[in-house]
Parts: sequence; C-alpha cells; structure tokens
Amino acid sequence: MTALATILISSKYEDVVAISAQQLVEKAGHSKFTLQQLLERELDIFKILRFQVCSQSSVFHEAMILSRNHQDKVLSLCPDFKSSVFIEGSKYLSYLSYLATFSLAMQSYNVSLVAVAVH
Repeated sequence: MTALATILISSKYEDVVAISAQQLVEKAGHSKFTLQQLLERELDIFKILRFQVCSQSSVFHEAMILSRNHQDKVLSLCPDFKSSVFIEGSKYLSYLSYLATFSLAMQSYNVSLVAVAVH
C-alpha cells in the first residue's frame, strides 16, 4: 500500500492529469485495500516527511516566473535596453536556476523561498 500511496503523491506533483486514488485502489491494488486506507497511508507519508514535499519542476517554474517578471520590469523602465549582454545574462541565470533545482538540500526548503534564492 505504501507503494500505491507514493505513486499517488508523485502523480499529483508530476502528471498533468493525476491518477485518481480510486483508480489506484481498483487497478493497481486489485481492490485489496480501500480508498480510505490508501488516503490514510498518503497522509502518513506526508506526516513523516513533515509535509516537506517539493517538486524540482515547481521550484524551477517559480524561479522562471520571477526572472521573467524582473526582465519585463527592466525592459518597461528602459525600452532601449535590449543588449545582448542582458539577454545572455538572462539565459545564464535561467540555466543556473535550473541546475540549482537538482540540489536535494534546496528541495527541503519552501518552494517560494528557493525560487527567490535561485532567481
């Protein structure tokens, strides 16, 4: 049942359309467990992890939103400032932000804080 609960959790974070808990119970679990048991195990996992579950893609996504907002502000204040240095610097920061999301240590922090830090 723990395996099913971890699949459920990972699906919620990574899949565009998450697997339904009922589907997991019926198809993958062959109805050996109830829906309530699966949801309780999911909650147990979250409690053990102290709800510190973070998707690397969500950190990167949030950092990129902050970066894009910053770029838009700079360009709105200085419309003529489209130098290649600015564009290349933005690409470099995006790449560094992406690399930073692979750090397990960074994934233990709040997504919003990490996104600001890598931005």
